[in-house]
Amino acid sequence: WENMWTKVWLLLGREDEIPEPGDYQMEEVGPESILMVRQEDGSIKACYNVCQHRGARLIFNDLGTVDAFTCPYHGWRWEIDGQLTFALDPEDFPEGDPCGKLTLVPIRCEVFAGFIWVNMDPDCVTLKEYLGPVYDEWAAYEMDHWKRYLAQTCTAPINWKVILDNFNESYHL
Repeated sequence: WENMWTKVWLLLGREDEIPEPGDYQMEEVGPESILMVRQEDGSIKACYNVCQHRGARLIFNDLGTVDAFTCPYHGWRWEIDGQLTFALDPEDFPEGDPCGKLTLVPIRCEVFAGFIWVNMDPDCVTLKEYLGPVYDEWAAYEMDHWKRYLAQTCTAPINWKVILDNFNESYHL
């Protein structure tokens, strides 16, 4: 986990599935829960799906739309850009009002070929550097205009590489 999945760029979603500001997608990656949220300027930001107060999950649905994320534990309000804007009884905190000082923990996020990519390593290289020559090859296909018509998830007690190897040649492309 620490040496691979948290160090590589992961393809987690299609950008056209969250087209409007406040639209989000949540994905479980190992022990982590990651939120990808469309911003007011049209960009997409990613963050860990966890309140910075007591560590509660903010969202349990895979897809949805929100004006803001409200923690189900103490009602803290996090804007779609990750900024904390409401905490109950802010005067009770010895460090002072946490609003305007705290944000959800961001995750590196890039959109390429119509896909949302994230990397949990804050010191990672850019997606273009990571993909190398594949980046330019994929760009030529204009995949950002493609539509997904079927998605399947299967949980099985097998080595994930067996499934990957089955579809890793041109016959299944």
